[in-house]
Amino acid sequence: MKKLKIDNRTLYYKVVKEHHDYVHYETKFHKRAGKKSEKVWSWRKFGMIETGNMVDNFVYLFSIHRNIEDETYTKSQVREWLEENLKLIERKEEIERGEFV
Repeated sequence: MKKLKIDNRTLYYKVVKEHHDYVHYETKFHKRAGKKSEKVWSWRKFGMIETGNMVDNFVYLFSIHRNIEDETYTKSQVREWLEENLKLIERKEEIERGEFV
C-alpha cells in the first residue's frame, strides 16, 4: 500500500483495476490500526511447525471510484474528493463521541 498524508492524517491507499465490459478503477483508502500476529505454517527439520509473523493491520475507511494516480486529474480535484470523504469520517467520529449537534 502507498502512503498519503493530508491534513495531519496518514492514509494508506491502493488502486484497484477491475475488468468488466470496460475498465474500472477504484482507489481504496485505509488507516493503520497497529500490528497483528499472523500464523504461518512452514516445513522444518522435524515436520510442520507454526510460526508467528507481525504484520500491519489496516482498517478500510472509504473508496473513490477513480484512479487518483491518473495524470488527467489535478491535485485540487483529488484534494476535493478526499476532503469530502474525510469530512464524513470526522462527522462519524463526532457522533461516536456523543457530539450530535
